[in-house]
Amino acid sequence: MLFNLVEVDAYFLEYDDARSGGFEPLRFFPRGSTKRIVLGLMSSKHGGLEAKEVLRRRIDEAARLCRWKTFA
Repeated sequence: MLFNLVEVDAYFLEYDDARSGGFEPLRFFPRGSTKRIVLGLMSSKHGGLEAKEVLRRRIDEAARLCRWKTFA
């Protein structure tokens, strides 16, 4: 409902920890939409950086649920 009815240009979604939940709701993002989704995958809650491979895997996982093209 949120992805289809709310008149916004972009959704900024926080997925930087396990408490944020999974990417499953992204499967409801309408195909062909001009709206954008920005995934907050890096945490500012600790001093370390996430590994590049971990970030790439999470982006690919979100992309599969949205039927987006994956990024190389």
